[in-house]
Amino acid sequence: MKNIQSAGVVVYRKKDDEIQFLLIRNVKGHWDFPKGQIDLGENALQAAKRELLEEAGITARILDGFEYSYSYFFTDHDGQKAHKTVAFFLGCANDGDIKLSHEHTDFVWLDLEKAVERLCFDEGKDLLKEAEKFI
Repeated sequence: MKNIQSAGVVVYRKKDDEIQFLLIRNVKGHWDFPKGQIDLGENALQAAKRELLEEAGITARILDGFEYSYSYFFTDHDGQKAHKTVAFFLGCANDGDIKLSHEHTDFVWLDLEKAVERLCFDEGKDLLKEAEKFI
């Protein structure tokens, strides 16, 4: 079985005294956070920042003290079982327009309640609730 290590960033911004979270939709239609595999020679934080820039075209100020991980099993594109662990960080978006990668079709900034409704997976919903508490 494959073991895959990934990392990502839960990105938020404050707009009109409201906290909004960035969600991106991949080509399969799933709404999630910017994330991807950790490359050789990278640590989780480096990979998370790189993936955010690659997938959404922005940077974020990472908040100290927040790290959240979860694991799950899935069947890879080649039919092999895989175990993935994803480490997430929390970041406040720096100014910049979203520029999606070819792997994504849409993005949205939503408040906590709407973002939880939009997310496709329970692990992401739990992550988002923990991130909002930390802010």
